[in-house]
Amino acid sequence: MYYKRVRYKFINNDTGAILDLNKRESADPINWDNSEKTLKRSSKNFGVVTELSKDLEFTKEAKEFLDTAYVVRGIKANVTMQEWRNFPDKDGTYLHSTGLFDFSDYKWDKLKSKIPFKTGGLNAQIKAQLKEKFEMERLESITGATIDSLPKIDFNLSSRDILRLSEIESLPYEVDPFYGNVSNTYQGILRMTPLMGIVSDSDSANLQQVVQEGITFLINGDPIVDRIVLVKENCFYFNSDLAKTVNLTINIDIELGGSFQFGGCEVYLIKTDANFVRVPFGDELLFDEVAEPNKGSLKIETNNILSIDLAENENLALVFIAEVSRNSGQAFAQLRYYPDPITINISEDSTFPNTPVKASLYHDVGDKLMQIITGQKKAFYSEFFGRTDLGYVKNGEFANVAFSLGFWIRQFFDEKFQFSLGDYIETSNAIFNTGWGIELINNKETLVLEDMRYFFQEGVGITLPNQVSNVRREVATEFYNSSYEFGYEKPNGDNLYEEAMGLDEYNGKRGFTAPITRVDTTYKKISKARADRYGIEFARRKPLEKFPQEDTRYDSSAFLFDLEHPLGQQYRERVWQDDYEVQPTGVYSPDTATNLRLTPFRNLQRHGWFFGAALQKFQDEKVRFSNSKLNSKLTTKLPGEPPRSEDGDILVSDLQKPRFIPEWIYFDYKVDFAINEMVYGKTNVSGRLIPNFYFKVEFINEFGLREYGYLFELKPNKEGKWKLLKANI
Repeated sequence: MYYKRVRYKFINNDTGAILDLNKRESADPINWDNSEKTLKRSSKNFGVVTELSKDLEFTKEAKEFLDTAYVVRGIKANVTMQEWRNFPDKDGTYLHSTGLFDFSDYKWDKLKSKIPFKTGGLNAQIKAQLKEKFEMERLESITGATIDSLPKIDFNLSSRDILRLSEIESLPYEVDPFYGNVSNTYQGILRMTPLMGIVSDSDSANLQQVVQEGITFLINGDPIVDRIVLVKENCFYFNSDLAKTVNLTINIDIELGGSFQFGGCEVYLIKTDANFVRVPFGDELLFDEVAEPNKGSLKIETNNILSIDLAENENLALVFIAEVSRNSGQAFAQLRYYPDPITINISEDSTFPNTPVKASLYHDVGDKLMQIITGQKKAFYSEFFGRTDLGYVKNGEFANVAFSLGFWIRQFFDEKFQFSLGDYIETSNAIFNTGWGIELINNKETLVLEDMRYFFQEGVGITLPNQVSNVRREVATEFYNSSYEFGYEKPNGDNLYEEAMGLDEYNGKRGFTAPITRVDTTYKKISKARADRYGIEFARRKPLEKFPQEDTRYDSSAFLFDLEHPLGQQYRERVWQDDYEVQPTGVYSPDTATNLRLTPFRNLQRHGWFFGAALQKFQDEKVRFSNSKLNSKLTTKLPGEPPRSEDGDILVSDLQKPRFIPEWIYFDYKVDFAINEMVYGKTNVSGRLIPNFYFKVEFINEFGLREYGYLFELKPNKEGKWKLLKANI
């Protein structure tokens, strides 16, 4: 766009000094007649920025003004330049562009200074601090301004019921340790707890333990089970964390052998209280049999399946009592249980009392991060995460998604939550398919975070009345992918959880393949924050009160909660009844399963309209499941759709309709004052002013037909260079 007159105004934002060049023609910047602001849409966040001239050179008063700012503040000097242009059809000027000088690239000599001129300062601030992790509890911004504290909500975290599966077995010995002998004048009693080791332990409280001490000694008289005195080292299940029912499968296949005339053996499952005093129950005698006279051996085989009710702090031990004697001479006995071990399989439907937790809602975290970076309030706007209590017209669909810290889940409420704006934005994009941009709201630069559809509006915002010229087209290859990956960065590694039951967790990673073979790229959307409810559950079962010194792998992790806030009630986690038509399948305890809207497959669906743009010619083909970490069998059903499994395929035709076609369209079209005003204007949509460059551009193509596209780049000077992404009508 070519103008006969451009005027400049300089404002030193550090000192308030102003230099108005409107009447100083001799001080016009060198190269002003080639000055051009280029509109560009980001291919990462899909917001729009404007790049201003990088070739302006300043002399005389302008150079002196810039030199003074640099001497005082160095590369942190904060100087705005306004570019004013004449109206084409009337007297007067209008503000064409405004931007900041970037003093990190300041060059000068005796006569002139050269410095890039960039649109706005917020985009530069964000880029500079995007990866920096900040303590969210800080009350001072990085600019030194006083800022608000991070708002927090309190709610009670209910139990995610766990099926604990563990196994212990007897240890092998080169020499049988269970040995006893008696003389001919006595009846002998051999009693012991087998030494046992843990094969697998899914119990986050470490209730299963290695049996370290067996009991082998003789007593005289009748065998009386009440005489048994146990210690901690005899117990295979120690110090129950709460009242519960445990299910045991006990397999014993051993032999009482030796040299005896008469003999017998009893096997007991003993329960004790916290002081190891026996607590009798009906099924504690597992085996009781006498050997045939003079045989000298007794085969002991039993397979017991039991459900045992335990009170808090109770213990379990396996005890053998063997009795042998003979009429003359000495009798002795051994319990031989090798090479086949004694095994005990333990399972329990484990629940845990509600625990308090603190969290911060998604919008509040974004607002706090922007306060930390800018030192200003209201530098963040998001109707997607907005709430009526913040002044938004309505609550966004995911307004009640909240962050918590592993430490907070364990009630270490004084620990600090650290997070970066980059991780915040990346998490939002991975799960919800959001984008972001910088907009002037109430004349203030603001980070706007919204559903990606916001940046691809359905309506027309820019209309080019005449036919365009020099049209060329090419495939937008960057929108094609051969595979997709959705889910969460953690848990990860070979050992996803220390607890075996964590394999039932559904919020891990999923891989899918596309019906495209011409490219080898992956559409990867992996959240930095976690949403695995088992991780939350394992963390909260190690609270400060009982584990004040213990560290866990969950402590510093950021966790997400998908919450509901019923009117007049406390926040609570959403359960399947809040969103789905029928009870989920393929997961343990579906009634206590949460974060069901945040599963990898549901994330895929929210991204479907976007990556599906490249699949429009393959409507009868499928996006196919390829791989998974953790449980991929979860199946949920929304009203009006078939059941969807995490390891399921989905037809391309079942994806939401794309808003664009992956084709670039380039053409020339002169940008006059009216077109420029249209490009940088706004459209009122239900009371919200949305920039026109997020709407479709309507143009007349090389065939004289009306066509539509989304603006990705515009160089308005001279003939006007346009780059559009073809819209899907």
